[in-house]
Amino acid sequence: MSNMTATGTQMELSEALDKLLLDIIRNGRDVPVEGGEVVTVKASASDMQAAIARLKMCNVAPDPAKSGVVSEIVDQMRKRNESAELLPALTENERYGG
Repeated sequence: MSNMTATGTQMELSEALDKLLLDIIRNGRDVPVEGGEVVTVKASASDMQAAIARLKMCNVAPDPAKSGVVSEIVDQMRKRNESAELLPALTENERYGG
């Protein structure tokens, strides 16, 4: 697409994708299993990766000043891996957004 302005149809598709990803993250997805039964499963890692990619594509980044969730995730990851060599320390700006 050479023109960076989205058409109405493209905006509808974009909004539908956003709603679908959000619904999957919040509620999981229905998966058919043997015997024709359908079960609801939590969002998979690939679902989460798709949502993260979508956020990056839309230039959406977490704001630690508004939510401590990002730093909580990092803290939990550090607790599970006491060596924590894979995770650099957060600066005060990254931790508290200030």
